[in-house]
Order: sequence, then structure tokens, then C-alpha cells
Amino acid sequence: MEETTQLLFALLMTCAVFLSLVPSSLSSPIRPTKLKPGEKVGDQVDCGGNCMTSSCPNCYCGNTTSIYQSALACTQNSAWGASCCQCIINHASTANLYAVSFNATNNATTVGLWGISSVQWEMCSHGKPPCSFNANYLCAGLLYKAGGNTWYNFPACQACSCCNQS
Repeated sequence: MEETTQLLFALLMTCAVFLSLVPSSLSSPIRPTKLKPGEKVGDQVDCGGNCMTSSCPNCYCGNTTSIYQSALACTQNSAWGASCCQCIINHASTANLYAVSFNATNNATTVGLWGISSVQWEMCSHGKPPCSFNANYLCAGLLYKAGGNTWYNFPACQACSCCNQS
């Protein structure tokens, strides 16, 4: 254990010395920008076009897209109002089953058609990202029911003005 601590300290000191040699014009922070498909800058990845935000630290659902018809997906549950359901899907994922978004403010990631938040993965998919249609649909149904049969528990509900609607 002590040997590991010494190695880490030596590594940190080497980094500190190196950084002190870098001109300040080169050490300014990188501002997140929307990446082009397949492009990677540091920890930011595009996820093959699945990243919906300027930065996705993980491609939970892979690097290929899978576009669904939101109207068809919303007919899977007769309790869901079509207009709110379609708005949630279009806002959260642009109807891409493998969409990923990252919110640095709350360190949460959303995935899938309905934009299921990582905060909710434990409740609806055993802590794993619900990337398949069935897993995302199951999570959406559970969140809808837990919200009193409304869209309250969906991150996109405010953008759609649907938080308290069925």
C-alpha cells in the first residue's frame, strides 16, 4: 500500500512539474463544443451521433443510431397521451433509441427514446442503462405510473409542458 502511495505521489509531482512548463496560452480550459460524428476530444465523445449534448463521457447505448417512429412507440401504452408522449420522445432523443445526453450540472445521463435518467436506472433497470426498446419502454411505464400517471418524472416534461399531464 505504501509503495502504491509513493508511486502516485511521484506521478502527481511529475505532472505538476510538466504543467508548470506549459505556457498559460496552451493550458486554458477546453470549452465543450458539439462534436462531429466519430470525433473525439479528450473525454468528450460523439457516440456515433447518439450524443445529444456537447459532451458525453460514456456511450452507454453504443455507437450506432436506431430511429423509431415516436407515434408508433407511443401507441404501446394506451394510457399515454399521444402529443405529450411524442414530445417527450422527440425532445429527449429525437426518436433515437440509442440517444445519450449528459447534464454536467447534476452529473446525470439520460438514455433511450424517453430519456430515462441515470438517477432512475436503479428503480427500473437494475442500475443499468435501459438501452433496448423493451427496457426503455418498461422504465418509461414505471416512471409514468410513479408520477401519478403523468410525465412528471421525465426530464423532458418541462420542455414539453407535460409534467402534470397524462
